[in-house]
Parts: sequence; C-alpha cells; structure tokens
Amino acid sequence: MAGSHGKGIRIIDVDGTKENITNLYKDLQRDNPIIEELIVQHNELSEFNPTSVNTLRVVTLLCNDGKARVMTANLRVGNGEKYADNFHHNGIAALLDVNSGIVVTSGIDMNFNRYYVHPVTGKQIIGFKIPYWEKVIQTCKEAAHVTPSVGYVGWDVAIGKDGQIMIIEGNAAADPDISQMPDQIGKWPLYEKYIKKI
Repeated sequence: MAGSHGKGIRIIDVDGTKENITNLYKDLQRDNPIIEELIVQHNELSEFNPTSVNTLRVVTLLCNDGKARVMTANLRVGNGEKYADNFHHNGIAALLDVNSGIVVTSGIDMNFNRYYVHPVTGKQIIGFKIPYWEKVIQTCKEAAHVTPSVGYVGWDVAIGKDGQIMIIEGNAAADPDISQMPDQIGKWPLYEKYIKKI
C-alpha cells in the first residue's frame, strides 16, 4: 500500500529557477507522485498542530431508502513534526458527536495513549466544536451519492481558512478502529438495522 497512512508526504517550495524546476521535474518523474495544492487550513484546526493539516474522518452509509447517513465522525490531528495527521502514522483521533460536531472523547493514539489536551500545543481536545460542521455533513452526504455502488465510505475532510470544505479522499475501508478506540465502544449497533436491509 504505497502512499497510504500519510507516508511519503512532503512539502516542496520551488524558487522558480530553471535549474531547480528541471531537477524537480526529473525527481518527480522518478517518484511518480500525486501532486496537490497546499491546503491552508482553518486557524482553529491549525492551533492543534500547525505542522499537519488536521482533518475529519466522516463515515457515510448509503442506505436502501436512498439517503446517505453519517454514521461516525472523528477529529484527527497530527502529533509533532509530521505533515500527516493519519492515525496510523503517529496521529491522534477523537470521536465527534455527529449531530453537533463537538468532540466528545479524549484523543487517543495507536499506542492507546490518551490526550485531553494536545501534547505539543496544549489545545483542549474534549469540547472542541468543529467550525462549519453543517457544511461538512452536507458535503459528505452529497459525495456519498457520486458513486452509489460504493455505499460505505470514510471521507477525509479538511476545512480551509475561509470555511471551504475540501474532501481530500474517500476510503472504502474507513479504518473502523478510529471510530471505536476513543470511546472503547463497538459501532455495529449503529449499522445493524441499515445493513440488514441492504
């Protein structure tokens, strides 16, 4: 799974000289990367960990009645100097209340360390309200209908500095560990009544 879990992410600042651009082009041809515009995130999310884009994982289920339902959601933040906030790559995840967009658990990492405040910046995790939450929910529900044959998707969502909602990617596996580890409660009861009808 090359490129998964936030591995290999880097930021390149190009000064524009012909020699630097030529060398960069050769490096990129060899590495075969995905190149994306730098995301400038909302300041409230940047305050958690400014070296990473701190995202949301919003899981949708496209149900038999044609509705997309948000099943779980998490705040994910980086933990130090890495550019990625990925939970499997030294990140921290906390569970959100899907109705309000408020963080309702402490953060947790893959080593089961718990965080009530961010270990680097000291920003409080529990009780934080995601800005533009209603727009996040609406965007993910709309995205769930784009490819209806994929009914279960974990959306990685960034919020731009001016409130733009940006879907970074959709994950068919959706890493159910991040929705269950923060509160230590299995999420099958949320899905059971819908899955049985599909």
